[in-house]
Amino acid sequence: MSKDELTTSLVTRVTRGTTIPYVPDSRLPAPPTTSFPPVHNVIRARPYKDGATRENARHPIGPPRLRSRCGRGPYPRESGISCRMATADDLGQWNPLSPPEIGSLFAGYAGIWCIAGGWSLDLSCSGTSRPHDDIDVLVLRRDLALLHDAIPGWELHAADGSLTPWLVGTPLPDAVHDIWCRMAKETIEKDKAGRASVINQTGDEPPWRFQLMVLDTDGDDWLFRRDDRIRGSLRDLPHQCDGLPVLAPEIQLLYKARLPNRPKDEADFTMAVPHLTDPQRRWLRDTISLLYPGSAQQPEHPWLETLRDVQQG
Repeated sequence: MSKDELTTSLVTRVTRGTTIPYVPDSRLPAPPTTSFPPVHNVIRARPYKDGATRENARHPIGPPRLRSRCGRGPYPRESGISCRMATADDLGQWNPLSPPEIGSLFAGYAGIWCIAGGWSLDLSCSGTSRPHDDIDVLVLRRDLALLHDAIPGWELHAADGSLTPWLVGTPLPDAVHDIWCRMAKETIEKDKAGRASVINQTGDEPPWRFQLMVLDTDGDDWLFRRDDRIRGSLRDLPHQCDGLPVLAPEIQLLYKARLPNRPKDEADFTMAVPHLTDPQRRWLRDTISLLYPGSAQQPEHPWLETLRDVQQG
């Protein structure tokens, strides 16, 4: 979508089954033309045109999960696939898998994956700080072709304003970064050989069991989608906790730093920050400072004071 289309289009938020229209910020800058060589675990500067600064060039904050883009979703209108407004009742119920069940399900997956979201922080801190309504699994876009074969019997739905079935052999649109997963009225059981066996199951639509978070990459680097000045080495993306690959806590907290913070994100930050190492705190502080530098119009991110205090202590 071009800048003119973006600034004149109407984006609709999904909030508890209701729609709240708002118009995106018209001050979004044109994409930069400057290129940078690959770097590892460092922040890089990106110029903005026409004198725009980071604080007045930031994209508008959207809802945490689904954003309606009817007519501009992952599939065009001529495809015949519906792109209607999704409401809370449409999306169905959640009954998330546990981290060990995720580990068993992905045991045969050849791509890079790790547990993300609130569960990743609990696993990193060796405890359960709060109930979890869902569970997130981070995968790389470059490995998506391996998914359907690795977890047969599961329905995968592209989440981009609506939930659209993502079928075998169909490329996932670049605009989609979330995939909701449930058993296709079937139950997956792992046998001792690590294969999946399918047993018929009757009844209503099965609940959603986990969400895939799709991460873009550039060579051996992962990319932070909200600001491509931030990237890091794939080697540092996961670490092992209780035998499971888990997203590094400082990276997960960066994703949770998006303003306005949800109460559970504030709780996760308060719980996790004492467990960070000094290098992890410095990285998180520097990246949040880059995203929210503070100005007369917008104060700095509230987490920065805590990160500085912990660093000094």
